[in-house]
Amino acid sequence: MAMQLWYKERNARIIEDLLHHGKIGNCKVLYGTYENHTSYYGFMFIKSTKSLVKIYSIFRGYIHDSSFDNAVAEFRKSTIEHGGGKIKWLNDREFSPRVQRNRHNGGIDYTFRAFISLGIVMHMGIRWMRGEELWKFQDTEIASIREKNFSFGLNGKMISQVPKECKDLFEISKESARQAKNRNARANYANTMTRAKVRDARVTGDYSKLVPQDVFKLRNVALRTELLDHYGQDAVLDSIEHDVIHKDEIDGRKYELLRFVLPFQRFGQDDPTLATYLKMINPSTGEVCIEGVPNNAAGSSWSTSIDMNCVQDALSWRDGDVGQYVVPQILT
Repeated sequence: MAMQLWYKERNARIIEDLLHHGKIGNCKVLYGTYENHTSYYGFMFIKSTKSLVKIYSIFRGYIHDSSFDNAVAEFRKSTIEHGGGKIKWLNDREFSPRVQRNRHNGGIDYTFRAFISLGIVMHMGIRWMRGEELWKFQDTEIASIREKNFSFGLNGKMISQVPKECKDLFEISKESARQAKNRNARANYANTMTRAKVRDARVTGDYSKLVPQDVFKLRNVALRTELLDHYGQDAVLDSIEHDVIHKDEIDGRKYELLRFVLPFQRFGQDDPTLATYLKMINPSTGEVCIEGVPNNAAGSSWSTSIDMNCVQDALSWRDGDVGQYVVPQILT
């Protein structure tokens, strides 16, 4: 998601006047914007020398002595090439151990986001795309720089050399977005065409233009259910390649634990969809029944682990047993 950024001449004039005409010790305070959810963040600009303004991060309604231990940035005069001033963002300041662990190129920098939302720098853009935070300067777009200091002009021109890792992360993010866009376009096309075929088949009664795997192309639950009812769950699953994870025979009944890789991914999803099913064979009639079970042995809807690898674990989940599977006993 991209931030809503625009140049605010009033804020820019306040800070430029402080740099060019303010006395040493003078200060100004600006806060982030509500539109970008950064209004909690504030910045105190203090004229430190004749040509230097130090910038400190503060919080709305809370200023502590420690807020002024380390400046987050420095603002100096510069040439017209850089818009008349340049800002040096300081990433080498001290951080708490918790924050330090999360500092890596491409990661979100909430303080920098809040600072840019002040609108004192022109031609800036910030967005989150495919796992990376991207910063757009006047003439370049890169992944966020979190591991070294860097400088840029008031006109949004990047002054420092961009780390190679930040360039590479941007290219990876862009390529990932391109692939996702193409993947979603193919899924949209498949959904549209299959939906039309199902509706035609509903009118004519002719389902010859459809195949069981078309169930996975549909997003509309009603149409998907209709097609699933037509073919039956067993026929749909039989049309998909699968692995037999485990076989077992309990009390004369044969069971198989099956793992499927569903052929069509859900909209916007990158990873393949895995599904686990328990196949049961009735020893008297030979009838086969297949029912879905969780991918994880704990049966948790929150877990992403794939560790349902035993028939007895699946039976235990199905019957609601706590711990090991308990074979049902015939009551007389």
